[in-house]
Amino acid sequence: MQNFSENEELQLELHPPTLISPLRIFLIATCVFGIAFNILVFCKRNRPNKRQASTTRISLRLLAFMAVADTISLGALLLMLSIQYFGLRNPNTMTIICKLDLFLIHAASAFSIWCWLVMSAIRYIAIYRPYTHLKMNKEPMLAVATVVLMCAFFETWILFDVKFDVRARGCIETLPEEWGFRIQIAEITWSYFLPVVLITVLDFRVLCCHSVWSGRGPSSISDFETAFNESQNHRNLKPIITDETQALYIKTVQSADSIPKDSSSNNSLDKCDSPQAVPQPIPICTPSQSVKSKGSLSARHTKPRSSRRTQQIRILKRCLCISILDLGMNLPNYLLRLYFTLADVSSVESIAGEAWFAFFQDLSQMLYFAQFALNAVYLMGIIYQAPKKKPKSINGTIPSGISKSGVWQ
Repeated sequence: MQNFSENEELQLELHPPTLISPLRIFLIATCVFGIAFNILVFCKRNRPNKRQASTTRISLRLLAFMAVADTISLGALLLMLSIQYFGLRNPNTMTIICKLDLFLIHAASAFSIWCWLVMSAIRYIAIYRPYTHLKMNKEPMLAVATVVLMCAFFETWILFDVKFDVRARGCIETLPEEWGFRIQIAEITWSYFLPVVLITVLDFRVLCCHSVWSGRGPSSISDFETAFNESQNHRNLKPIITDETQALYIKTVQSADSIPKDSSSNNSLDKCDSPQAVPQPIPICTPSQSVKSKGSLSARHTKPRSSRRTQQIRILKRCLCISILDLGMNLPNYLLRLYFTLADVSSVESIAGEAWFAFFQDLSQMLYFAQFALNAVYLMGIIYQAPKKKPKSINGTIPSGISKSGVWQ
């Protein structure tokens, strides 16, 4: 680690804290409220619910992991914003803080974006592979563990590159320009643009499929479960033909053959349902009754199933909108980083003093760090908000397609 002279430490000590700018005030407020909301949401929903399906618990765990990552990012940013008020004057200590802060912010940001990709993949599987979605258990958690290791590995360059600059009173990079260019391009690509492209493809296919999914058959998870349960019920309602019923049927047919020829066919057919001719129900009349019972059961399930489809489509649209909003808030910052990496020094210096460029820089920072607090609003306002009216099935129970938390089961 680089050693600093006493003059540099004195220079750092003589520099008073700068005035609090509106951008700094906004970032501090974002950190405080974002951390508070994320902790509140995480503590509120940390208690497991035995009535939740396994797929619901998986979705809530993913969102909880994202809340933890966002809290780490906001905590690291808050430490960086308030470190000058702690009375720290040693540049070596400031260098360590710079390394850890930037590493945590970059790794947590990449982790959140890749978690959005995992959730998009789960939505895609729920639409196109519903039975596979129902059997999911540890696969999403293994994907999250892989994302954690990947983010930690690809962001380790920050621990060797970044240091605190006394004159600039900020964190700077020390790698050669050629290596810095390659690393920046690689990080911007894998941490943002690659997952965004995959998320766009998966969500676009889900969005294009939802009209067909809402209009045809049991394509959703709950409809597959309902259809499966109905088939099991109809299978249980199938009449059991024993030797006694077969003997009764043969006896009835023989008695029908003994009727005179001049009898009308309509009367002979009506005797099938006549209680005088046959004292007990005849199995040959059961199929029509079974078809009629199937039609009545289908009619009973039509309205609840339509309500479930409407609610699922509404939740799907909310998830897609919040994903687009979150990824869009990251876009200005990554575009600015890409410009600084690709543009030469003279071009950057020519527009550095422009008012619009300074405004765009501040706006990109505000949007980038505000999206870390957006996950708490997403959890509290959409996912954890129980629907006021829940469609009920025949037995009066809540359908298995939508849980109380509003997450797909």
